[in-house]
Amino acid sequence: MKKNSLIKLAMVICFIIGIMFLRQIPAYAETNNKRYKINNTVLEFKEIIYVDGSNGDDTVGDGSKIKPFKTVVKGFDYMSVNCREGGAIIIKDGTYDVAELFKGTYENLNKNYNNMKISLLAETMGKVEFTNIGEWIVVENSPAARIKINFYGLVFKSIIQDYYCLGADDWINEYYNCVFTQGYGGWNGVVRDGATVKVENSLFVGSSGKLYRITPLKGSSINCASTTQDMDPAIGTKSNCLYNVTTDAEYNITSTGWGNAGVGTNPDGSVAHIGVYGGPFAWGRKGLEVKNILKVVLEVDEKLQLSVDDNLGVNTEMAWTSSNNTVAAINGNGVVTALAPGNTVITVTSVDGMYTENINVLVVEDANDYRLAVDLKVGQSSRLTIDDLTDTVKVTWTSMDSSIADVSSKGKVTALSKGLALITAKGEDGNIISKVYVRVRE
Repeated sequence: MKKNSLIKLAMVICFIIGIMFLRQIPAYAETNNKRYKINNTVLEFKEIIYVDGSNGDDTVGDGSKIKPFKTVVKGFDYMSVNCREGGAIIIKDGTYDVAELFKGTYENLNKNYNNMKISLLAETMGKVEFTNIGEWIVVENSPAARIKINFYGLVFKSIIQDYYCLGADDWINEYYNCVFTQGYGGWNGVVRDGATVKVENSLFVGSSGKLYRITPLKGSSINCASTTQDMDPAIGTKSNCLYNVTTDAEYNITSTGWGNAGVGTNPDGSVAHIGVYGGPFAWGRKGLEVKNILKVVLEVDEKLQLSVDDNLGVNTEMAWTSSNNTVAAINGNGVVTALAPGNTVITVTSVDGMYTENINVLVVEDANDYRLAVDLKVGQSSRLTIDDLTDTVKVTWTSMDSSIADVSSKGKVTALSKGLALITAKGEDGNIISKVYVRVRE
């Protein structure tokens, strides 16, 4: 096999010359944000770091999944320098003593945290416990000390203060599928400019009447449950909440009325349950960081020619496979046929196994929004030119798949059958001048 057949997989996209004529799905290719998936919900963050109380290290760790930090405080310290707004700390399963983080009085224990806006997420919903929780995120005497945090799947235990999390103005602290134990609902509203709290699918165990009820505390409570009669915001809204419930050691509601009685949906699409086992962030699964992946986008029934060499005959010397043949199939010549919406990975391997390459393929019903192409119906034609039709540049025109669209020596493209073809213009030296896609419809 030729040496140059071991080049990068020369897909019918512009990996080699840039992405001039191919625009991938915005959610995957036009953002530098990190994406984290909990059940079926994908959250976007500017940066994601990890904390692991068992295997992390605050000295040599860098916050990556491979080298996590050990303490939540270290995660806060890192974010205060590197990503003060829009970052996320993913916390591995375990119990964390947060006394060093929750010990502020009238202002945060570390003024470097002031004005931060970040998220704390249990890697497995319900498997992260915080203990020795004192007063925190207070803005009573200094509005500049406020901080916004979104919490996902945490259990707050050993609460040693009457209140420990306040916000202000439009800085809404949000709690999703959290548990608050030992008699404290978690918020005291005695704040100069008011505190705003949003709580969904959370459980209050033994909440006392003075918490989450004092004016001017405001906010919302949705799909929440309490083992007492108290958990409503003094100012704000409540919807589909349960009171005087009983629970087991795993915080399942053992009394009636919680199943499919909430607002919204569970991960399986059914009506949301009330409590921590309901809603989009229902307990039971680990979250997963979703990597941004560049993908070839095809419409259903479209065909696409792939190649590993300028000579398409080399394709037959390779083994081609699709990870999901119901989404897209590929034949021995490297031609992909899109069958149904979904994702698949096309892999090519040489006979000796020394060369292998793969590419991700996304099949959609309509790819108009994802790729710039000359759009023709079968039988139509279009003229391409490099030199404004002056014939001053000698050009060789080729079609990657002449069964879909053929191109003449003068650059006239004729649409022959449904599919996608790449038209290439080469100069006298054999170098590629430009490429353009042609999409043919019936």
